[in-house]
Amino acid sequence: MKFPPPRRRSVVSLAIFAAACACALAWALGGSLAPRAAAQVFAPFRNFEAPQVHPLAITPDGTRLLALDTPEGRLSVFNLTPSGLTLAKEIAVGLEPVSVAARDNNEAWVVNWLSDSVSVVDLSNGNVTRTFDVGDEPTDVLFTKNGALAFVCVSGLSQVKVFTGSSDAPSQTLNVRGKQPRALARDASGDRVFVSVFESGNQTTIVPEAQVRAGGGAPPPSPTLAAGLPLPPSTGLIVKWNGAQWADERGDGRWSNFIPYTLADVDLVVIDAGGSQAAIAEEIRGVGTNIGNAVYDAATDRLLVLNLEARNQVRFEPNLRGRFISNRLSTIDFKTAAHGVTALDLNPHINFSQPAGTDAERAKSLALPADIARASDGTLYVAATGSNRVGVFSSSGAVRARVAVGQGPTGLALDEARGRLYILDRFENRLSVVDTRTRAEVARVPLGFNPEPQLLRDGRRFLYDASLSAHGDVSCATCHLDGHRDGLAWDLGDPRGALQSSGGFGSPALHPMKGPMTTQSLRGILATVGLQSTGRLHWRGDRADLAAFNPAFTALLGSPRQLTTGEMQAFTE
Repeated sequence: MKFPPPRRRSVVSLAIFAAACACALAWALGGSLAPRAAAQVFAPFRNFEAPQVHPLAITPDGTRLLALDTPEGRLSVFNLTPSGLTLAKEIAVGLEPVSVAARDNNEAWVVNWLSDSVSVVDLSNGNVTRTFDVGDEPTDVLFTKNGALAFVCVSGLSQVKVFTGSSDAPSQTLNVRGKQPRALARDASGDRVFVSVFESGNQTTIVPEAQVRAGGGAPPPSPTLAAGLPLPPSTGLIVKWNGAQWADERGDGRWSNFIPYTLADVDLVVIDAGGSQAAIAEEIRGVGTNIGNAVYDAATDRLLVLNLEARNQVRFEPNLRGRFISNRLSTIDFKTAAHGVTALDLNPHINFSQPAGTDAERAKSLALPADIARASDGTLYVAATGSNRVGVFSSSGAVRARVAVGQGPTGLALDEARGRLYILDRFENRLSVVDTRTRAEVARVPLGFNPEPQLLRDGRRFLYDASLSAHGDVSCATCHLDGHRDGLAWDLGDPRGALQSSGGFGSPALHPMKGPMTTQSLRGILATVGLQSTGRLHWRGDRADLAAFNPAFTALLGSPRQLTTGEMQAFTE
């Protein structure tokens, strides 16, 4: 058995600990240390923006709600009563917990993304009974067969590990042919476990620059080059597999002559858990680009999967303005051998023929779908992190309502017996309680202590807030998912743009037609704050600081405005 890993402590707990150590040291030295005033220095808060996957769960008997206080590294246990939620326990687990599942009424497993571990929690006594390593960046846990089998998704290793009984060692390790498997779901019997692959891709790749020239050059730019702009540099070209060939944005398939491969594009993996040994039974394609949480519909034998679908095969920022991603709910039909996949747009109200959008349109949009829950009558609930809303859908996917909740909803737990839907609002570190009959928020309940500094809470919204876009459905985080990346390349050149400088004496002018570039992770980047700076940003060093990205709010997101000076400073900090 391993002890739980150390976690970030609050300022108060650190102060108490420091004072206790000082007293103990003075006692050990026979009181030779005279008391003196001293400034206390604490380590700064380190934010990892961990991807909450299933941060909420209800025990099988319906008496407890389990909620993850991710920044504080705790499991908050609430008693469910007729009068509402009562916080009963706060249990220290590992660093950056992202998923929790109840094995039974008294035991829960918590997946710690940063600690690379699972904490097993005794809910009655309110303590961790054991902690064991599972591998790099685990994201989810799921139980089948009355808790006899535990499946843990280990994203960084592209594996699903199977645990039986009380053993800390997996009985099986299943390798997933995909990057960043993230969320787990199961059918009603527990004989099938579904694994979504977060960075599954969308069948796009790059033709290298030399091959583009050999193939006759890239398609002419549209819109045409601005007057006086020199000819653009020769670059690579993004192409997409159309089922038969690699084609550019015009549908020209000549590029197949230069690409001697196809891509796996595994979006969803089906594990057969019904036998003596679990085994990967199927790999399903055509679901989307970035695949998220899913829920099973036993009435129709369908899996309902949240996903984003990218349009990165389309070149140039003006052509992608405000419409580079679709927020979708895809259904996978398991009644037929072909397992047909049908995609539903979560925002059918958007009129893309009006590029500027409207306030009324933005007020209805659902961006960055994070979690999904299904009621027994087929009603579906979708948490939209970038919109601060929960979408309510019929079983066929028709929009029934949009419920305003707190900032950054990531997790859902449905309590049908009490007519309540619980939502974890990650950015506020609170729970929203929604009455499922009136479809309105009726309460907000704090999770517990939040150690995040105020500057982090104030600035985070500008990364995620989709209301700062033309149609209310995209944000910076749409590509920089969880502050990271989408795993794609984009050609965000602008034929109508101007030459730019990369800074410094004698630096060459940079053409606005820059060719394909992969999305950069924001993790580890220090923007210019005070005396700390990483220098110029972006692949070409064409951004002096984070504020230089402000034009992207109007150019790429299509927002009616850029951030104000105060908002940009908050975003930077």
